Amino acid sequence: MEHNLSLAEQFLGENQKDNDSFLWLIAYDFIEKKPPPKFWKNLEKMMSISTVSRIQYSVLIAENMRDALAAAQLVEHYNGLVEVFHGDRFRGE
Repeated sequence: MEHNLSLAEQFLGENQKDNDSFLWLIAYDFIEKKPPPKFWKNLEKMMSISTVSRIQYSVLIAENMRDALAAAQLVEHYNGLVEVFHGDRFRGE
């Protein structure tokens, strides 16, 4: 891996699976300690260059598997707990 890439860019580059029709939900938590500032910096970078966006404080959504797995890798890199789910979006009418 190139050292001049951010972790967000590295993790996005590692995951090649991105052709799916699901939405991906990424729920994460950091138990007993807050994530370091570098986590937030890399998460912001990831959200700016991928389909990952925030639903609430510790829940993200992605439009493909590649981005969801990269977000999960980022959380795990900083020793967070993470679960990834896929499905379809339904909205009440």
